Amino acid sequence: MRLQSVITASVVAYHHSYSEIGKVLDCLLKSPVAKIYVVDNSSNDALRLLERISGRIRYIHSANIGYGGAHNIAMREAVEAGADYHVIVNPDIWFGEGVIEILAAYMDRHPDAGLVAPKTVYPDGETQYLCKLLPTPFDLILRRFLPAGFLKSSRERFELRFTGYDREMNVPFLSGCFMFLRIGTLKETGLFDERYFMYAEDIDFSRRIHRITRTVYCPDCPYFFALIFSSAITSSLVLESRFPVGSSANKISGLFTKALAIATRCCCPPERVFGRL
Repeated sequence: MRLQSVITASVVAYHHSYSEIGKVLDCLLKSPVAKIYVVDNSSNDALRLLERISGRIRYIHSANIGYGGAHNIAMREAVEAGADYHVIVNPDIWFGEGVIEILAAYMDRHPDAGLVAPKTVYPDGETQYLCKLLPTPFDLILRRFLPAGFLKSSRERFELRFTGYDREMNVPFLSGCFMFLRIGTLKETGLFDERYFMYAEDIDFSRRIHRITRTVYCPDCPYFFALIFSSAITSSLVLESRFPVGSSANKISGLFTKALAIATRCCCPPERVFGRL
């Protein structure tokens, strides 16, 4: 399928090896994405060699300004370059051929959509429940400090598991691991709020986009997501600039960072999600 729209993408790295980031870059290079921005928050520029792979890859070595701030560097360049769509991609995912084309075609057909995300599964095929309601402080405490089986019904409601994840939904909070964005919408909403270093920036970002346009879960094109090394690396990214690993200050900081994202709003009930389909 030939696309007329100009699509760019960004991946934020932090002390990733080539083998860790190479798979998603290979997926992007096989897609119609015109420019791939690799924004590296590492203390060194060892990944600069990625530019040798393809002229479509632009490597940017940045200070460790956080996940959202790093993607903002790429999105500003995408806006200046005249891109129509931009894809935010985590370094630890991979997806099949045709995914980018399907999502771009969806956006072309639905100008009322500002953000679309595909179905996400683990390598064994198990669904990842990444469509969520806007969290309350209780949701954030529950997810961060309590066992996974504690108040299971509350967790499942928050993650909209009762929907079956088998149909299109207009969801107020979509995960930042894969976001297909309309550049025109970003010109209205702005980019990531860089006050959120990590973990709450996608809540705020999705919320602001959802206020003015649809933020859509599209189950038609699943991609695979591997939780192999990302947790340790992203935690280190935060802790290097914040608090020592394992300290009480770190846990409290993480909770309050997330709480700030919802301090000025009420949670979004399921009725709002399904009332706007």
